Amino acid sequence: SGLSREKLLAMGPEALPAEVITRYFTLIQRRADGEPSAYILGRKEFFGRDLKVSPAVLIPRPDTEILVEEALEIIRERKISSVWDLCTGSGAIGISLACEAAGREEMSFYASDLSSEALKIAGENCREHAPQIRLFQGNLFEAMPEGLKVDMIATNPPYLEDNECDEKIEEGWREPDLALRAGTDGLDLIRIIIRESLDRLNPEGYLLIEASGPQMDQMETLMLEAGFKEIRRVKDLGGIERVILGRLA
Repeated sequence: SGLSREKLLAMGPEALPAEVITRYFTLIQRRADGEPSAYILGRKEFFGRDLKVSPAVLIPRPDTEILVEEALEIIRERKISSVWDLCTGSGAIGISLACEAAGREEMSFYASDLSSEALKIAGENCREHAPQIRLFQGNLFEAMPEGLKVDMIATNPPYLEDNECDEKIEEGWREPDLALRAGTDGLDLIRIIIRESLDRLNPEGYLLIEASGPQMDQMETLMLEAGFKEIRRVKDLGGIERVILGRLA
């Protein structure tokens, strides 16, 4: 209807226009057909901010706020002057960090994604909330300007196993396959990220990755072999290990 909740209540028994009723039942049918509410509304709240979303991006989830909280703690305690949100999607992680770190002098924020459609959404969100973020398109670190290094890389990359991804799609998931699928064990991209982050992090730089609990043992091994130290796992709201982080030796 375009009316506020208060206005609708104040209207009492007044009839709504027929086109509003038709539009309402159209939206209800879309939801009944399995389309996520966030896609229907075109918006999703994340870390206290209203972000634009579309079927081109993963819908931001509360569990990802755990990664943001851990990154902010490091930013507050350490000398972090540059942050890269890798596989940014809607821009949720980078925007949250840039906004929460507002006021810190000379901080640089970057974000990248392979999908041009996702970057279009991220760009709109950045213009609304954090215009200081520089956006780049490309496959993982290929998106980064040559020679650019940062103090922190924070990422929520695709990490679903192929079988799991196929099951989710059969169940009616509408989110982009590009943002979900990551090989037979879900670690195809994460292996690359851990390995190639060595050349993209400044000395003592931090890497934070969101993934699933069963993947954490293997990820910790990969990070140790790559030379990361002070590796730590963080549980999500459901008590499942969701984020792993480490500092480059």
